[in-house]
Amino acid sequence: MAFPVLAVLGALGSVGKWLGGMGVRWFEDRAKKADARLETELSVERAKAELAHYIVKSEVEWDLKWAEGAQNSWKDEFLLVLWAIPLIMLFIPGLDQYAHRGFENMGKYITNAAAFYATGWGIIFSAVFGMRAAARMMAPGRTAEIIEKMAAAPDDIPNSVIADINNAVKAAKGSKR
Repeated sequence: MAFPVLAVLGALGSVGKWLGGMGVRWFEDRAKKADARLETELSVERAKAELAHYIVKSEVEWDLKWAEGAQNSWKDEFLLVLWAIPLIMLFIPGLDQYAHRGFENMGKYITNAAAFYATGWGIIFSAVFGMRAAARMMAPGRTAEIIEKMAAAPDDIPNSVIADINNAVKAAKGSKR
């Protein structure tokens, strides 16, 4: 009788060992999935950091190029004078009616001509004085938000950098599954 009890205990020991192995593999798989999720999140954050670094670098380069180009340029002054003509006309009796009529005509083609003109002043002011933040202060209403978003997104990011970042994000998302 002792023999069947030993056989049953041996079988139970084997089943317990097998169940224990299953449990260990389950926890190992779960840890691997958690590691993969963490690696995915880190990859996404690395890609975001790389893009942020590139944006800051491109802004500094733009500022340096602007400063270098502004030394011998007359286009800023020309544009400033050209854009100032309607404003000056508003203060000269007899010419103010032409400025008003000009804005009315502009309103036929541009939804909010006054906002367009004010935004233009902000952009010109910021370009002439090298102060990009000035455009946000000068532009009224929603236009300021648009300018802020445009200022935050450099338009000179090489396609290769964008492709690398997109590939890193796709690879990170692919390993997440």
